[in-house]
Amino acid sequence: QVCSSFEKFIAPRLMEAHLLPLGMQFVERLGDGKEAVRVRTTETLMALAKAGRITPVAVASLTLQSIANAGQSAGDGAGKWKSGGSSEGWLCRIALLRDLLKDFVVHKELH
Repeated sequence: QVCSSFEKFIAPRLMEAHLLPLGMQFVERLGDGKEAVRVRTTETLMALAKAGRITPVAVASLTLQSIANAGQSAGDGAGKWKSGGSSEGWLCRIALLRDLLKDFVVHKELH
């Protein structure tokens, strides 16, 4: 709702550039210990992608980077992830990627 107030004044690419740091924070919240936070965060990221505020490829890239960074810090054998506590965050990120693949054709644009 806030984005729609500004979109008539800001170019779409500039809007996306301002929303990407927020998107990174949302992806980190996918690892939250509370299921309600993870579900609402996923819904928000999908809504931003569907509205064209952030490209689905950007959301997928941020999610993949988060998975890769979390996996590198999980080498201690404790089963804990750097950004999100436990495996629920990892599963939530995988579910977001699945939803992006179902709703958008992002796999062709990811490098």
